[in-house]
Amino acid sequence: MKVKCLKENLSYGLQNVQRAISSKKTLPILDGILLKTEGNHLVITATDLELGIETKIPAEIIEQGEMVVTSGKFIELTKKIPNVSIELIKNNSNLKIHYLNSEVELKGFNPNEFPLLPNINDEFSFKIKSKNLNSLIKKTIFASSPDESRPVFNGSLLNISNSEIKFVTTDSHRLAINNLKTNDENNNINIIIPRKTLNEIQKIFKDEEEIITIFGNNKQVCFINSDTKIISRIIDGKFPNFDQVIPKSFQTTIKVNKKDFLETIERASLFVDSVDNLSIVKLFITDSNINITSISETGFINENLNAYVHGDKLEISFNSRYLIEALKIIETDDIEFKFSGSLSPAIIKETNDSYTYLVLPLRTS
Repeated sequence: MKVKCLKENLSYGLQNVQRAISSKKTLPILDGILLKTEGNHLVITATDLELGIETKIPAEIIEQGEMVVTSGKFIELTKKIPNVSIELIKNNSNLKIHYLNSEVELKGFNPNEFPLLPNINDEFSFKIKSKNLNSLIKKTIFASSPDESRPVFNGSLLNISNSEIKFVTTDSHRLAINNLKTNDENNNINIIIPRKTLNEIQKIFKDEEEIITIFGNNKQVCFINSDTKIISRIIDGKFPNFDQVIPKSFQTTIKVNKKDFLETIERASLFVDSVDNLSIVKLFITDSNINITSISETGFINENLNAYVHGDKLEISFNSRYLIEALKIIETDDIEFKFSGSLSPAIIKETNDSYTYLVLPLRTS
């Protein structure tokens, strides 16, 4: 293999695929990056066996071939090379890198040992704009659980039915649902995608107007744009029936400016209990007013916020972080906050009705 390419193109490809390099180092080959020629492109691939990423970059192919190179030194070296043309040459199992008047040689692996990305039997397929996909992910992924021992809470449900795409995420204390209308009437999809995969999608697919093709089956899913392919396993398990936990009626509804409410909750969150490291905010809802308080060993806060209030007076407490994280990603100027009682799930909605966030209250004495 002998290839010439621009440093900026090589850096772009490595930046994409490094997100799939295994951090557990269970197999030495998984610490490698596969370089393979294909037409007038260099194909760069990495995988941890659960997530695989492949990016094609333009290159001058002098000699066809493939090899696997140790990832760490290759990535760091490429970052520090001047923005010039680079020549990559396979030397036995190692990689020679020529730039300017310099030469570096890095250890390689046998490419036959590198696990190939699977060819996916596509039982479903659809297309979506990158900005819409990223919005569906952004407004839900934060509500997933980092605890990998509960797999179905460690990802997002992708549900397509009745010409609507839904992303749904829960950690059992809260639930985020984001909807997008679609003209797709053929697909009926219900799969759970790992949060790691979704986080990487947001980082790689940044061009808002590009079209992303998504296809897969009940084992694997693939996301493709013009130069990059992301293949991920699907989480095996049954996602909770989220429709059942959403209240159908409410005793109290408030409409409030999102920015004012967020800033008040953020100030209240500064008062943290030293025992459980939890900031509890208490809301007293009366006619046209929300009284927000928080108390800790270091002091207390007591603020009042004007709001439209419909229904019964209410006293209810929440983990402040669960409110702040949802309010930060809501895009409308105003929100609706709906309550079914002091111990029942509460709902925050955008005024455009495409987003629903459910949060459980806290029991306080």
